[in-house]
Amino acid sequence: MSQAHWRLRSSFVLAVLILAGYAGNYFNLSLFFGVDFLFGSIAVLMVVWLYGIGWGAVAAMLAGSHTFLLWGHPYAGIILIGEALFVGWWRRKCPNLLLLDGFYWIFVGMPLVWLFYSIPLGVPSQTVFLVMFKQGINGIFNALIASLLLTHSPIPTWADRPKIAKTLSLQQTLFNLLVAFVLFPALTLLVLNSRSAISNMEKTIQANLETVSTDLAIEVRFWHQQNLNALKQLAEVAVHSDIKSSIKLQESTELLQRTFSTIDQLFVMNREGQTLSFAGIGSTIASYSELEKTITESIGMKASDLTQPSITSQVLLIDDHHAPPRLVQIVPIIRNYRLVGSVVSEIDLSHLAQLLKSFTTLREMEITLLDRQDRVITSTRLDMPTLSKFKQRQGGEIRPLNDKVYQWLPLGEMPIMMRWKKSFYVQKTSAGEKLPFQVIVAVPTQPHFIYLENLYIKSLSILLLITALALAMANVISRWLAQPLLQLAELTTDLPDKLLNQKAIHWPNSWITEMNTLVSNSQFMAELLEQKFHEINAAKEQLEQRVQERTRELSTANQELELEVSKRQRVAEALQESEALLRTQAKDLETALYELQHTQAQLIQTEKMSSLGQLVAGVAHEINNPINFIYGNLIHAQDYTQDLLRLVELYQQHCPNFLSIMQEEIEAIDLDFLKDDLPKLMDSMQVGAERIHEIVQSLRSFSRLDEAEVKAVDIHEGIDSTLMILKSRLKATLKHPGIEVIKEYGQLPLVECYPGQLNQVFMNILVNSIDSLEDKFTYNAEENRPSLDSLPWIRIYTEIVKEDWVAIRISDNGMGIKKDQSCKLFDPFFTTKPIGKGTGLGLSISYQIIVEKHGGKLYCVAEPKQGAEFMIEIPLRQTRG
Repeated sequence: MSQAHWRLRSSFVLAVLILAGYAGNYFNLSLFFGVDFLFGSIAVLMVVWLYGIGWGAVAAMLAGSHTFLLWGHPYAGIILIGEALFVGWWRRKCPNLLLLDGFYWIFVGMPLVWLFYSIPLGVPSQTVFLVMFKQGINGIFNALIASLLLTHSPIPTWADRPKIAKTLSLQQTLFNLLVAFVLFPALTLLVLNSRSAISNMEKTIQANLETVSTDLAIEVRFWHQQNLNALKQLAEVAVHSDIKSSIKLQESTELLQRTFSTIDQLFVMNREGQTLSFAGIGSTIASYSELEKTITESIGMKASDLTQPSITSQVLLIDDHHAPPRLVQIVPIIRNYRLVGSVVSEIDLSHLAQLLKSFTTLREMEITLLDRQDRVITSTRLDMPTLSKFKQRQGGEIRPLNDKVYQWLPLGEMPIMMRWKKSFYVQKTSAGEKLPFQVIVAVPTQPHFIYLENLYIKSLSILLLITALALAMANVISRWLAQPLLQLAELTTDLPDKLLNQKAIHWPNSWITEMNTLVSNSQFMAELLEQKFHEINAAKEQLEQRVQERTRELSTANQELELEVSKRQRVAEALQESEALLRTQAKDLETALYELQHTQAQLIQTEKMSSLGQLVAGVAHEINNPINFIYGNLIHAQDYTQDLLRLVELYQQHCPNFLSIMQEEIEAIDLDFLKDDLPKLMDSMQVGAERIHEIVQSLRSFSRLDEAEVKAVDIHEGIDSTLMILKSRLKATLKHPGIEVIKEYGQLPLVECYPGQLNQVFMNILVNSIDSLEDKFTYNAEENRPSLDSLPWIRIYTEIVKEDWVAIRISDNGMGIKKDQSCKLFDPFFTTKPIGKGTGLGLSISYQIIVEKHGGKLYCVAEPKQGAEFMIEIPLRQTRG
């Protein structure tokens, strides 16, 4: 992936995180009284951790801008910016995001909340405590979520921050999980309890409102019914008096007025508006014509058209600008289905006010009585004068709870919690279907607010204390659990070098059983590795001694050869002895090479693959010196031989008459044949020496000892060197035909690997393929031809896969592998070969080299009688930990 693409993706992730910071504050979780749980700092802390303090401050400013819109002050945003700056400044010295943020809120953030809310905003101390504890817990919770996302999500990789996402710290993981196990359940319980407490509070308030409203409506209906019954009786007396003034009517009027203390004045009027009787103090209320209009409108038809003998009433709230507002109750007088007059009573509002006050004596509430036009009849509130218009939203906003009850919150530049504290829960209830009264009961939130505020302060303080203890204990416990692992990792770093240099190793002790077991196993492996090192050194010294002996023998042979050549009179004997000596030395070298290969196979099966590479390379180096010596001196030997032969020819030409003894010796040694065969013999010796030189170079390339342990090499060179070593097994013999090697090499770059060990994998797989082909392709006893129609072949294919991986496929058309043996193919000591032919360690060691050492894959696809294909996949670059 190109660098520009990475930068574009990183910028996209940054933009998403910044927007997520704003969205986290916009989509908040309401707890109580307008106190919200905000989540914007989660994304802000992630920006700080991934992109640095500069972008973190920008994200904090954008996320904090919504808190200004939400709460009407900038101080929450200032605290959030301070959190980003604090964490960004200290993150290089302390890699624990959650611990850093916990320090910030306990020692910096919460004191800033106290300072801002107490002095500039003037919030009461109890409310400040509530906000301070809530913001501290909110901030630590968000830091925990941010730490979990940074540790366990692919976001750091998307943001092109591989150093953060490369490894997973055990100590950090334990710390986060321990804090999460404490904070998540406690915070969940707090949220549920807070919502449950507010729900219970509102249910209690609604029940109280319903009870008071119902009782008050019953009282108002009872009071109205009493007055209505009395006025109806007076109307009957007026009918019996023929709607005329009489003593009985006047006495009845006065008696009724004295009986009902709530009636200040009582009138009986005829249709023309004349007063027939009067009781009380004052003048006539209004003309009868005006009252007639109101009565007929309330009945719904004209008085002259009345056909039903029903009696209705009308309650009026009258303000004539000359006297205080009065409540007037009118009952029509009906005779023969016609309106003939009315009974009018003027009611003192103080009696209704006293009735309302009787309900508020033991309850902290406000009650208002309204008429049909929502005008105030009477109220316990001083700011609600009679005849004023009642407005629900006056100076505030409405939060409906149900059809009857709503919450009124005042408006103004004040924190949302203060609005809750000054709010009221209001219920509006009709006194009855036929009554023109509406009852408004308002309960202040402040007493309940104070009680719940104290409860929440106690809960939040306890939760904050638990969180602080959880941070401290999680830090101690995570360090305590991870410390032995860190010590063990330091001890096992460069463990082979420490063992070779015999450095003292102090193994750690732990109270954890599993940790002690791990330390014991590591100690045992170290002791075993040290023992193997001693064995390898002993074998190396033994081989070096044997090579030195062979070197001395070759040196002696060279000296003898030079001595024999210098003696002209014994040319033939010297050449024969030299030839015999060279053949003997070549045989010795072949024997040594065979012993070297045999020793190499034993070390592969018993020791570490790296030690085998050292052994093979050391032997190849030591053999290379005498081979180079022989190979270099053969040229001079050929020259000396040609000189001697020319000398003999000159001697024969110029001295044709030989002595008899010389003539006999010439015939005895067959000088003509010797002159013809000796150059051929020297050429044959040179070809043999070149072959041995190529084998030594292949061994050096195969072992790779002269190179770094991990090195970028040409894979094809390693395969070719392995094939060179196995060349003798690929040739045709009397028992089986030759094996064709098909190379399909792709364009591969240099690959970082352990070259010697990887070559051993190629060796093991190719040897197995050759064994399988030899078992399948053999000549029949009767016929000199292959037993199958096709000829044996081995196909080697290489290619680049997944952009940064190399695939090597080695396939053959041999015997294949049975299905029940495929699952155990890479198990140690499992072999399909006859007893004595295979140890069962080759593929097991190869699997360890590819999978464990190179971090790659090794698997086999095979069918019986159809051949097998081994697939090797390794990364182009090895991870250096």
